[in-house]
Amino acid sequence: MPILQTDEGLEKILKESKNVAVVGISPNPLKPSYFVSEVVKSYGFNMFFVNPKYAGEEILGEKVYASLEEIPEEIDIVNVFRRPADIKYTAEEAKKKGFKTFWFQPGTVNDKVVKQLDKEGYNVVVDRCMKVELKKLLKMEGKMINFTKFFAITMFFLILLSVGSMYMSILNNEGVIRPQAVIFYTIILFGYSFTLFYVWNREKQVEISQLELEKKLVLEELENYKSKLEEIKKEFDKYKKKIEES
Repeated sequence: MPILQTDEGLEKILKESKNVAVVGISPNPLKPSYFVSEVVKSYGFNMFFVNPKYAGEEILGEKVYASLEEIPEEIDIVNVFRRPADIKYTAEEAKKKGFKTFWFQPGTVNDKVVKQLDKEGYNVVVDRCMKVELKKLLKMEGKMINFTKFFAITMFFLILLSVGSMYMSILNNEGVIRPQAVIFYTIILFGYSFTLFYVWNREKQVEISQLELEKKLVLEELENYKSKLEEIKKEFDKYKKKIEES
């Protein structure tokens, strides 16, 4: 199997896959492993989270496993959020478990592991964000409604009901509003306002976190190019010196 680089190849893999194992999951909503997995799950994939630090706990409503081998289902995609130096251990564990595609998120690429997996016939996705590729290639809204947004919509309808209750109070009591209705309406109003603020603030935090991640990845790429240029310069100077000596 090739290293998948084309949109057609990625789209085929995403459409044919069902079970996604996320290695390096974090309960922190601002971490890429969390908000990427949240989007992936919203597209209907079965999610299996792996992180020995949180084994036995739940993240995004799913159980966290200590290792890939503990997952009871077959794995289609292993989506990795680990340091490049640790990827080889994840790859070895994944081979024992069995999988179809090994997905290197941006910033996790280990060139030696990429070449080895490709040589052994596995599908390999390099330096692509699964969240971005899903939104770009499948072009569909997530199937799972975000709980906070659902709660906000629910609160909105409760406010409408409370307003209706106040009008009924006016009609039934000759223009006098029941104190209970006022209290109920006030509580609902504050609850709804708080929920909207929470949703807005959380989305902004995620956007900021994503921008910071992208900035970090760009800086890492620049550092890599800088290192490569320095190596090329050294090689050039070496050959130049040989030519001058000859």
